[in-house]
This record gives sequence, C-alpha cells and structure tokens, in this order.
Amino acid sequence: MKDIKKQIEIALASIEHIEKINAPDFFETRLLARMQNELIAEKNKFIQIKKPVWIIASLCILLFMNIYLVGSNKTKIVSKNRHEESATIQSFANDYQLDENTSNY
Repeated sequence: MKDIKKQIEIALASIEHIEKINAPDFFETRLLARMQNELIAEKNKFIQIKKPVWIIASLCILLFMNIYLVGSNKTKIVSKNRHEESATIQSFANDYQLDENTSNY
C-alpha cells in the first residue's frame, strides 16, 4: 500500500514540474492560412469541371455516341428483317411446294 502511495506522489510531483511549451510565433495563423488555401484549391478543381465548355463538350460527345448507336442498330434491324423476310417467303414456297415454274392460277 505504501508503495502505491509513493508512486502516486512521485507522479503528482512530476506533474508540478511540467512547463507549457509555446508554439513558434504566428504558427496558428500560418496553419489556418494553409488549410484555407487547400480548401480553395479543392473548390477550384470542382468548379473547373462545372464550366460550360466542359458541359457542352460532354453533351456533344454523348449526342454523337447516341446517333452512332441508333444508326448502327437500325442497319442491323433492317438487314435482319430482310434476311427473315426472304427466309419466310422461301419457307412458305417450300411448304406449299411452289417454285418458279408454278403458275399463279
């Protein structure tokens, strides 16, 4: 018990001799200025993306991509329909045993 009390007294005595350490002059001011500059720099990066030039350019790219994809999709559909149409006519002729020599009447 005496040993614990001694250690507590030693710890409290060492606390009495602690001195406050001062930061260098204008440390807080320089730190705040640096932090504000970093915040402003990050804001400017985001604002650059929001400029009308970037918005118009990205919209034009999207528009051209859509036009290209719709156009290429239409040609695929038309060629697929032509192929299916000729296959359908041919299968109809085969089912009814029609050929070029068969008359219509």
